[in-house]
Parts: sequence; structure tokens; C-alpha cells
Amino acid sequence: MVSFDREAVRRLMLEDGYQETQIDDSVTSVSHLDQKLQPLIDAYVKNKSITKKFAIEGLTVMMIMEKFDCDFWVGLEFLDDFIDDPEQAEMLKEFSLFN
Repeated sequence: MVSFDREAVRRLMLEDGYQETQIDDSVTSVSHLDQKLQPLIDAYVKNKSITKKFAIEGLTVMMIMEKFDCDFWVGLEFLDDFIDDPEQAEMLKEFSLFN
């Protein structure tokens, strides 16, 4: 699990277009992400920057956001799905993102 300032994340989600009714569930979901994603969350909370340094088999949160036209939080949860299955990330990258 990751740690973060819940109020800061709530404010960012509001800025990103989330409705108040969505935020509690979304913040709870973020809190259950793999600890390996902590640097991504820290950078985004600090200044809304999206680092390209963290990748799973070359798949980054930015690639997910661009391909699936989603925001940072959805992209982060998507990337979390591949933490324990990097082969699946590689397959997605090869067959979905660039073809």
C-alpha cells in the first residue's frame, strides 16, 4: 500500500474533474496501490508531474493515459494491474499500444 496526503489527493482529483461523490472511493482505491508506485504518486502530488522513469516492461503511466485517453489516477490503477504480471504489460505494449 502507498501513503499520501488524502486531502492533497482529493484536491487534485477535484482539479482533474472528479465529482465529490467519486472521490472517496477513488482515494480509497489509490491507497491500495502497490508500494512500487509510490514515486509516481509523490511526483504527481508534489507538482502534478508525471514521471516517465517508472515503467513495467517499458509500459509507463503516460503511455496508458495517451492510448486510453484517461487521467493519471485511472492510468495509475491500470499500471498497478501489471506490477505482478510484467509479461501481460509487455503483451499490452506490443499488441495494443503501438499497433
